Amino acid sequence: MDTAPAVAPLPDHLSTAQVAKLLGIKRETVYAYVSRGLLPRVTIPGRRGSWFRSDQVEALQRNASRPVHSGLAERIRTRITLLTDDAQYYRGLDVRELADTRSFPEVCALLWESGAVHIPVVAENSQPSADPMMRPIDVIRAALGLDAARQTVRGDLSRDGVVRTAGEHIGAAVAALPLLGRPLGRRKHQLDPVTAGLWPRLTRQRADPHRLAVLRAALVLLADHELAASTTAARVAASVRTDISGVMLAALGAMDSPLHGGAPATARRLLQEAVRDPDAVISTHLAENRRPAGFGHLVYREQDPRAEHLLAGIRVLPGIDAHLRSVSTRLVDEWRTRRGWFPNTDFALALFAEATQQRDGAGEAVFTIARLAGWTAHALEEYQEEPMRFRLHAVYVGPRPGDR
Repeated sequence: MDTAPAVAPLPDHLSTAQVAKLLGIKRETVYAYVSRGLLPRVTIPGRRGSWFRSDQVEALQRNASRPVHSGLAERIRTRITLLTDDAQYYRGLDVRELADTRSFPEVCALLWESGAVHIPVVAENSQPSADPMMRPIDVIRAALGLDAARQTVRGDLSRDGVVRTAGEHIGAAVAALPLLGRPLGRRKHQLDPVTAGLWPRLTRQRADPHRLAVLRAALVLLADHELAASTTAARVAASVRTDISGVMLAALGAMDSPLHGGAPATARRLLQEAVRDPDAVISTHLAENRRPAGFGHLVYREQDPRAEHLLAGIRVLPGIDAHLRSVSTRLVDEWRTRRGWFPNTDFALALFAEATQQRDGAGEAVFTIARLAGWTAHALEEYQEEPMRFRLHAVYVGPRPGDR
């Protein structure tokens, strides 16, 4: 069985797991192809496991007597994010290292393959008339729509135009959220504009280097996650050549759902219940064998690397409530040990929100602001593909003409 590579794989080579997924076959069948001489296997210095040249895999796929892919998703080639062996990479770089060393605008530049990215965030409230009781994602959606309407040039699909507009939209989304605390001095805290602008809009709690570092890491870690539902919506919009404003608004429609962008809020309610009665929450989910909100993942098998990274920073935050930290640790330990349920980023955002007394919907806001970066990267990539490729054909199962 293949093990995790020592470093991120090369873009022109595929792992055994990737070949199996692309061809719609089992790993054992991949090795059978190797033994029969149909698919050469190569070794790469510094990388463990078997690797295969992507052009040779594609040739095997073309020469197959029947289609071996299982759907459109397997034909969406991307150079943005790799998910493999419970690890995640942006353009070949481990996201955990990026979370420790890069600012959010720097990660935007990496994802967008651009030079320095300008994200203007005003310190004061840019929309003082915004209802402070509005959900953050609704504020963000309204801000993007208004900012798009103000654009003097629409429909610019050039890389420079997309990067410029995306940066302006991210800044507008942050600035539209009502201020709860005093604006932060960026020079004093040595912060990028997004982290500095977002913190006082999430909580009234005092900013310190540890809390700000967790927020910056969350923005970096959540910037992209391959073909999540909202990202797929973004690519569909981009495939019909919607400009970046429309792409973001299309993705927001899928993001605003309890199973996607709203999941941190559900996990936070679970955490709040557990703080009041941890025994009841733990035993109920175990007895019903019902996976709790904020645990498990469709992609990862044993751990969510983003969540593990965030939780390590959150648990050592200065001033974190001891009971909250104890309960959160107990939830993770008991459910992982007894059912194999591991925490995901929804739980990490929920714990961060509780530990720093963030407003309702704060986790959703952080998630959405971060993912604006990924949607932009996928839009830029989709603009290079043939348009209209997401026009699918349905299998009709309704009444036929003449049946009634």
